[in-house]
Amino acid sequence: MANTSSDSHSILQKLINNLSSDLRQLSTETKKKYPPIKEAAEACNMKLREYSTMKDNLSIVMRDASVDLLQPFVLGCDTKQVKIVQLCLTSIQKLLQHHIVNQASAAIIVNVLSALCELQTEELKILQTVLLLVNTTSVVVHSTLATLFVITFRLCFSKDPTIVNTSTAAVRQLVTAVYDRVIEEDAQNIPAGDQVTQDSDLSKPQQQQQLSSNIDSLRPYARDAYLLFQDLCYLINGDQPIWLIGLTEITRTLILELIETILTHYASIFHCHNEFRYLLKERVSPLVIKLFSPGSKHSNSSSGQNSNTTYDSAYFPLIARLLRVVCILIRFYFTLLITECEIFLSLLIKLLEPDKPVWQRSLAIECIHKIIIHQNLIKLFCLSYDMQPHSSKILRDLTNAISSYVQSYFNSAAISSNSTTTSGQTNTTNVAISDKKSSGASTTSKLDSTSTYSSNVSNGTGGSSNTILFAYRNLLVPQYVTYTQGQAKAVYVENWEKFDCPLIPDSYGIVVAYACMLELVRAVQSIIEGTGMRGDSIAGTQLRTSVQLRPLESLTENEKHECIEVVNCTWSSVLVTFTLLYDVCYDDTSCELLLRGFQTYISLCGMLGMNVQRDAFVTCLCKTALPPQYNIHLLGKQQNNEQQQQQQSLLQKLTTRSSVDSSTGGDYERQQVVIVGTPLPLLNSSSRDAFVTCLCKTALPPQYNIHLLGKQQNNEQQQQQQSLLQKLTTRSSVDSSTGSDYERQQVVIVGTPLPLLNSSSAMNQTAVMLTSKNIHCMRTLLSVAHCYGSILGTSWHLILTTLQHLVWIIGFKPSTGGTLKHVGTLANTDATPMTNSAAVVTTAAMADLPILSSMLSRLFESSVYLDDVALHHLIDALIRLSIESMEVAIIVREPSLFAIAKILETGRANLNRIDVWWKPISSHLLDVCQHTNPRMREWGTEAITLLVRNALEYKYEQNLFDNERLLHMIIISLHELSLIQHFDVRQKQLEATLSILTNNGPTLQTGWPIILNIIGSITREHNDSLIRQAQQCLQLVVTDFLSTIPICYLGILIKVVAKFGFQEQDLNIALSAIGLLWNMTDYLFRMKEQEHQLKNVNDYLDPNEIYDNLTAIEELWMILYRKLSELTIDQRPAIRKSASSTLFTMITSHGQLLSTGAWSILIWQVLFPLFEQVEQFFYTASKEREQLQQQQLSKSSGGQEILMHHSRDTPEKQWAETYVMILAGVTRTVQQKTLK
Repeated sequence: MANTSSDSHSILQKLINNLSSDLRQLSTETKKKYPPIKEAAEACNMKLREYSTMKDNLSIVMRDASVDLLQPFVLGCDTKQVKIVQLCLTSIQKLLQHHIVNQASAAIIVNVLSALCELQTEELKILQTVLLLVNTTSVVVHSTLATLFVITFRLCFSKDPTIVNTSTAAVRQLVTAVYDRVIEEDAQNIPAGDQVTQDSDLSKPQQQQQLSSNIDSLRPYARDAYLLFQDLCYLINGDQPIWLIGLTEITRTLILELIETILTHYASIFHCHNEFRYLLKERVSPLVIKLFSPGSKHSNSSSGQNSNTTYDSAYFPLIARLLRVVCILIRFYFTLLITECEIFLSLLIKLLEPDKPVWQRSLAIECIHKIIIHQNLIKLFCLSYDMQPHSSKILRDLTNAISSYVQSYFNSAAISSNSTTTSGQTNTTNVAISDKKSSGASTTSKLDSTSTYSSNVSNGTGGSSNTILFAYRNLLVPQYVTYTQGQAKAVYVENWEKFDCPLIPDSYGIVVAYACMLELVRAVQSIIEGTGMRGDSIAGTQLRTSVQLRPLESLTENEKHECIEVVNCTWSSVLVTFTLLYDVCYDDTSCELLLRGFQTYISLCGMLGMNVQRDAFVTCLCKTALPPQYNIHLLGKQQNNEQQQQQQSLLQKLTTRSSVDSSTGGDYERQQVVIVGTPLPLLNSSSRDAFVTCLCKTALPPQYNIHLLGKQQNNEQQQQQQSLLQKLTTRSSVDSSTGSDYERQQVVIVGTPLPLLNSSSAMNQTAVMLTSKNIHCMRTLLSVAHCYGSILGTSWHLILTTLQHLVWIIGFKPSTGGTLKHVGTLANTDATPMTNSAAVVTTAAMADLPILSSMLSRLFESSVYLDDVALHHLIDALIRLSIESMEVAIIVREPSLFAIAKILETGRANLNRIDVWWKPISSHLLDVCQHTNPRMREWGTEAITLLVRNALEYKYEQNLFDNERLLHMIIISLHELSLIQHFDVRQKQLEATLSILTNNGPTLQTGWPIILNIIGSITREHNDSLIRQAQQCLQLVVTDFLSTIPICYLGILIKVVAKFGFQEQDLNIALSAIGLLWNMTDYLFRMKEQEHQLKNVNDYLDPNEIYDNLTAIEELWMILYRKLSELTIDQRPAIRKSASSTLFTMITSHGQLLSTGAWSILIWQVLFPLFEQVEQFFYTASKEREQLQQQQLSKSSGGQEILMHHSRDTPEKQWAETYVMILAGVTRTVQQKTLK
């Protein structure tokens, strides 16, 4: 403290010395002409000498004597002598710098400055003194402060430009200083009565009167600020000021700038003081509305008049500043001025109408952009206006206005292009500025007018951009400003120095409108996520984020209603605008941002359960992913009246852009083509979504008619394909009449289409091309399905349909496991393109194909994260898609296998919850296995058999083989293939069965009956290869797994083995089956000790196979004896001989295991009936050798003719041999039993 006091005292001593020097100089200058001044100077100098001897409170003493200290300098200023005035003002400034001034002396100084200002003397020194008065002290208040403002405002009209600029800056500093004082004053002393809640209703007359009468109660600084702001409003309105007395002249632009500064930086003052809020409602808002009103008188000017007219030049700076004020009022004071902001927003919307001058529309769209970046305002607009019963739908109107603004630009461009073409004006090499509207000129960038728009844009943006954002026919929209998320670069509204109306290209507003729509999407997303709901918290989404927020179910009804209403107000405009802009987009980054907007709205609508809106975005995204000329009828299912009205409304918006003959189209609409493929076969089904159908119809060109195409043969088709590829991939020299590099495009794939149902052959010759934008959109579609699969619902069908078409065009074919691989030909090779759906691919697109294949696989593999409901939606869509492909496959040779392959992939990914999806998928795949198309049938069988194998190998929480219900559900699907008579299906079934036995044989347990029935489901119609495959499975069962089969299932196994003995296709297999029965005899003999495990054996036998009073093991012996006895009467002698020998050998070896009752059944119900049957066959057999019998024998023996001994060359002799064997065997058996 001592050091500080010492420093301050030394500074004041220096000040005294300097003042003494100035006083001596003043005395010298005035001693002849102005003796009073000389005397005053000397007297003042004497006081300074006295002060120099003081050590304490020097500054206070000098401040109290400041009036006396100023006296000689004030008198010197009255002399009007330049040299003396300069000296005096310099000394006064020294006093101000050291705070040696009080309120009285400050008033004297201000009076001196006012007098000097009237004389227009030392204006720069005056301004310096003015700033020191306000910035260094706080004693200038009330009328003194008002006089100071009047002085500064008057200097703004000086003849010297330097003084004008300095005084303007000084005014701004004065205003800032005044309101800074209020902030400090409020911070030091904030009584409760000075604050007010934002919910106060200022529209009541009583409160307005109270606010007006309470002005005197404001604190000093706040009162000065209030009176200053009030007088500014009076002055701009043309009224006389109350506080700034004597001020007669001031520019409106300066006042608006000052009001803007106050409103921008000192919003807290207006929110805290009722008096200032009253000024906003009763002074500022009516003032802004009034200043906008003259525009209606001049909105229509004569046609062809340049926008840079005298009126526009005078009106532009006022409107620009006025719009800045409007933005500030909406951004910072919306809660205070809800009703007034509705009017302001309506004015902005009005300024976007086509009849307004281009510069007004550009300024308005810039202001809207500045507003939209504040996301909280979007929600406030919806809550305050759109959700109120009797209020304007401001948010809906605002978004519609932006959308209409974009559409009107391209509509006028199309009309202009069409009229130019019809009138013969086709020379695009001339630099021109087109479309000058009646309301003011609009400069439209032509295809070859880059020099023109470069010079125009440089006036506002400081230079031209080489990046083309959008291109439509002969129009270009350059990137005037770079889009930065959350920032609004208002080139013209924020240009304070611009007083003349600039020549603004009308395409500039399109760039800003595009940024507005991107910010709108971001704002809506932030509003919904701000409630705590995000896509990464929804089950089944694949967003990689660690943030876990509350899901949709946790929102309150009010929150959900607000979110839905915000989306309802914006979705249609966003959809129409983004669809249009993506169609004409030429920049990859912009394409990415637009597609991201589609993706955002799909996720938001899905999470909020807004299915109609979600499907609309999905539809447009799917349409964009498909080629422009791809004729596809999507989803034509009827909807209710409300949905039809919505679709009609949206259809009108989407079709606003009038169709123009394709010959007038600019090449900017044609992006780089990377794939040309073939369209997928599709039914003209009436059971599809009408809403989506209308949207897709609008996507097709109006002149597109595939039925008018000519008919060609297959060889002509390949020639056309190669010719088109060569034509589109060759960068030929550009014609001199149209010279533009943008016309050069490159096709990288050319393919042939797949015939549609009831389509003409001519349509099948149409080449289909995919551009890089199509591929980009396909990736976005895959990303949408991957990230938001849980909320897509019925949209899955539309997405999968589109992916199926794209997969076919690209030339992907399913491989093992359901993955897709490309099948085609490189365009730079001499190889002949493959027929049907194969596509010709250039090296430019080859790198993308593995990526797309991987994305497709990951999409269905990620279905493991979907909940059960979402998984059912996915599976239902795949099944519907597969049914459509099945119907088309009836008439085509090469069907689409996309749906079946992805059903397989989806099933393999969700084996952990197989009971959720197995029944619908297995049922559908069984239907596919019965299809008449071999390829369709092949992949259906492949899918069902692979799913069964993978399901049996999967490691479940509960062991599958202990879960009888689940095990049977899986294996029964494989067994149902036995009902299908197609040999290829049965072959794959047996292959799968062999694989199951190899991998899971020891653990099948309760699954053995189904497996054995599959093996035994052979019929007479099966060929040798199927019989051999089945016998291979049976051989494996008996030799390797007989001991693992539960004993209760042995009866089934015996009957299956016997069935192979009855088959007539292969004699060796039949004989081998009898040998297997003998092997089972030994196994049954060893099972005597485990007879207690055979309690349930009768449950798996037919009722006519069960005997009373027999044990379980005896039941099995009876089945074995009975089957051998049936083989003994087979028509083939070799079978009869082998079976009879095995039968009686078995009885001899193991007969002792049978009880008396069993022996009785064996003799009376097996052997004696067998003997009678053989005897009957013997007596009825033919006695003559017949050629037919010989041929049958040859066939049964493997196709070679067998030479027989004369003792066996007739059926009678052969049956006689069998008769003898049976008689001997029965006799021996009876004797054996009798002896025992």
